[in-house]
Amino acid sequence: MGFHYSTWEPFKDHIYLPLTVSMGLAALEDTLMALVLAYYLHDKRAQGSMQMVTRLLAYIIGTGALTSLIAIMELVAILASPNTLLFLSFVLIYAKIYTNSALLSLNLRQYHRNVLHEVVLSDRGMTPNNSTTWMTASC
Repeated sequence: MGFHYSTWEPFKDHIYLPLTVSMGLAALEDTLMALVLAYYLHDKRAQGSMQMVTRLLAYIIGTGALTSLIAIMELVAILASPNTLLFLSFVLIYAKIYTNSALLSLNLRQYHRNVLHEVVLSDRGMTPNNSTTWMTASC
């Protein structure tokens, strides 16, 4: 069961309000998520983890600000020109940005794990060449 619309006009009249509300909530959610994560990371950081927290903050602000910006542009496009499909260009970009953010977060886990092990080894006076721990640290 679904809706069948032969033209854009009846579909637009039916979907405009829910679409606008959902885009506004998405923009708000992206912005709030980035701000809350940045606040708690900044607030709870310890002296030994300053470099790691700074890198995570840069990642969170970078990806959160980008997705928020695209969501806001999408909302502005639907509000500024409700009779066109201009907002769909931002929908396509939004999906790709989210996909890239997810892949980036998965790839950064390994990078941060290696950086963390370098810091631990350097604190113990060890180098990757004289430690067997270094070879197994990335498992």
